[in-house]
Amino acid sequence: MQLAALAVLALSSLGAEGRHFDVAGITYVPAMLIGSSCGMACFKWLNDRQFALAVNLLLIASGLSFLL
Repeated sequence: MQLAALAVLALSSLGAEGRHFDVAGITYVPAMLIGSSCGMACFKWLNDRQFALAVNLLLIASGLSFLL
């Protein structure tokens, strides 16, 4: 889905006047693929309760980081 979203954003910027495709965005693809692979590997090991707990803890950590 992330690769599809990047492709849609790239294609939508091609038709707009005054906007050019930002090639620097391609540099994020390897990190995105590594993060997605690690996330899917962890997801296979968790049951539903553990997954819900992990998501909630990550959301709390994300919210706290915005406050700081």
